[in-house]
Amino acid sequence: MRSQFGSVAFFTTAAIILAGRASSMPPAFQDIESAYAGDQARDAGRAAILQAVPIGTSLENAEAVLRDAGARCKPRHGEPGAIRCSYNEMSNDGDAIDDTRWTTILHVQDGHVVNVTVDREVDTRVTS
Repeated sequence: MRSQFGSVAFFTTAAIILAGRASSMPPAFQDIESAYAGDQARDAGRAAILQAVPIGTSLENAEAVLRDAGARCKPRHGEPGAIRCSYNEMSNDGDAIDDTRWTTILHVQDGHVVNVTVDREVDTRVTS
């Protein structure tokens, strides 16, 4: 089993928050998985998420953007002021099964996002 970690870009310019709400539906996480890979995803991740959920976005709107993309959000256990949004996907190419997990942490103060952390982990299991 091998793992790859990195930040992942998962929103395009079309998903920029305008007037406190996404201007259009953000792409689904599964669509993003097919658009980015490896180092490209890691390099683009932080900038892309801040376009979709810029610092200062209300928690309500940030969660809505992530839910629209397929994530589930809930308060992070033991860490007040942090919301964990996660998405999981399994894919099989015939020779291996990839278990892809995306975790976005919204760091919140006074009801607004003050920091965003995005991680992507892929566990690959060879099947043949």
